[in-house]
Amino acid sequence: MSFRPFQSFTRTPLALPLTFVALVIASQTAFAHSEPVSMTPAANAAVVAPANVVIHFSEELEPKFSSMTLADTGGKTVSKQPSVVSKDAKTMTLPLPALKPGIYTVKWVSVAADDAHRLEGNYKFTVK
Repeated sequence: MSFRPFQSFTRTPLALPLTFVALVIASQTAFAHSEPVSMTPAANAAVVAPANVVIHFSEELEPKFSSMTLADTGGKTVSKQPSVVSKDAKTMTLPLPALKPGIYTVKWVSVAADDAHRLEGNYKFTVK
């Protein structure tokens, strides 16, 4: 009589659910992205002209490939200086010139430091 642990496992009622759980956990780890966690000014906020736009990300960024810009209502880029990634690599800051009242669009690109996955997005805020 030979001992076959794999065959014994696959015949148990828990084999399929346990395999599914393991795959879900593995895929979440493998497909983690550096996504925005919080933004200042917040999306759709009406604010007094800010000095900076700051986005905190869920994971560390690759500074060379992550960036942020600010455009006015007409789509013209108004940010003069490049964005900067913090030393902890989870925060990106964009220094801003004096902004006139209007609607502005923040455009961001994040590249995760651990797996180089690239995400991009945008959001709007209003300067009163």
